[in-house]
Order: sequence, then structure tokens, then C-alpha cells
Amino acid sequence: MKQKCCLNQAINTVKYGVWIDGHFSWVDSENWICIDKNEEKHRQIFKNNTDKLSIIFESNVDVRTILQNITLVNLSKKKRTIKLFISQQITYEMNDAVTFFAPSAEAIVRSYKGQYLLLNGLLNKRGIIQYCTDYNVNDSLNDGQLKIHPFSYGTSIPVFSLEGTIEATDEVNAYFWLCTGRNENEIINDNLLLQLNLQNWIYSNDIEKTVQSCSN
Repeated sequence: MKQKCCLNQAINTVKYGVWIDGHFSWVDSENWICIDKNEEKHRQIFKNNTDKLSIIFESNVDVRTILQNITLVNLSKKKRTIKLFISQQITYEMNDAVTFFAPSAEAIVRSYKGQYLLLNGLLNKRGIIQYCTDYNVNDSLNDGQLKIHPFSYGTSIPVFSLEGTIEATDEVNAYFWLCTGRNENEIINDNLLLQLNLQNWIYSNDIEKTVQSCSN
């Protein structure tokens, strides 16, 4: 129960941003409108009329893992390059957090007060492209570039990007997952199991089965 509580607290601090056509905006900014929200189904839909883009978030939470299916819908009649930035904001409990990019898992790992978190994702069959473990909120992301920073301590904000292309009037699926555990090995193993099962989920559309297989 403690781990699931930790997981719920962690996912509530996750923030999403989009770079497309040469400019950037956070999904919680005034540029985006929430046009549908179903808490029972863990589903939200946001639309940006200026960027001609919609995003559908669908998630499933288990004891130690949350997996989000993020559908990016191109409302434009041209092929576009897109970068999805995912950040975890600061909380009081994370004042003494150690945050680093783990090359073996190709993921962001955080350790604080006996808890471990892992953040990872996938878009166009590629994982994390850019990462920064100590993002400065005053830095602009309008150029779509992060300052690489592999390790930080204390009140830091990690950000990473998933990058790909969307055909005209088409959509692509991105996947974001967050694992919690009591030690680094536990979250690394859950990350690996989720990746192995993710392709099966993509074809079966059974997100619940995928996350449960990682938490047993």
C-alpha cells in the first residue's frame, strides 16, 4: 500500500510539454484546452488549436508501476517532427533526492527517503533522446534542446524527451512509464519486464495485463 501511495504521489507531479513547428508549450498552459476527462477510465484529451495537435492520455496504475499510452494526433495536413518532454516536479519529500540517468536502463532514476523511482518512455520505437536531471525552469525549450545533465542532488527537476515524426492528419502512440521500488534493482527489473511486455500490449491493447506482469 505504501508503494502504491508513493506511485500516486509521483505521477501527480509529472508534467508534459510539446515542441512542434519550432516552438514549445507545456500541456498545462493556456495554449491547451482539456476537451474531455474521464477519471474512472483514467483518460484525458487535450487540444491545441494553434499547433493543430491533440493529445490523448490513457493510464493504468498497479502496485509499483504506471503505464501511460499517449496518443499524439496531427490535425495538420503536413508531416511534422514532434518532441514530447516529460518532467517530474519538485515535492517536499524529494528535497534530498539523488537523480541520475542510468545508462544500463536508459532511464531516469531517483532515490529519496528509502524510495526509488524510474522514469522512461518510447516513441517511434525509440527511447529517451535527450535528458537533464537538473532542469532550470527559466530555460526556454523553444529550440527543442535540453542541456545534458546526467546527475544531480537535492531539489532538482528531471526532464527528458521522446522524439519522432507524425504523418499528415495521422497519429502516433508514445508510452511513458514510472516504476517505484525499495531498491534500484527492483525498479530496473520492472523497467525491463515492462519493455519486454510492451510490444505484446501494443498488439493486444491490454495495458492492465502489461503493468500487472511487472508488479507481481
